[in-house]
Amino acid sequence: RGCVTEIVDNFEVEELAETSAANSLNLVGLGGIGKSQLALEYAFRCGDEYDAIFWMKADSAENLHNSFDQAAIALGIPD
Repeated sequence: RGCVTEIVDNFEVEELAETSAANSLNLVGLGGIGKSQLALEYAFRCGDEYDAIFWMKADSAENLHNSFDQAAIALGIPD
């Protein structure tokens, strides 16, 4: 979490889930305020803390499904 607090000052960050296996964060805000840029900056600064980082396209259910399919393929998870 140290890396998150270092970057996030002007965004509402909601912790969705925290387990020993995974942590999730949700960036919430109006369009155009820099949520995507913040996510990219986080990945750049903190990426070495993770085994994998995926960009999930969620502008439609189909795109989100495809994003999860691609992540599963990259991780070697069978259908």
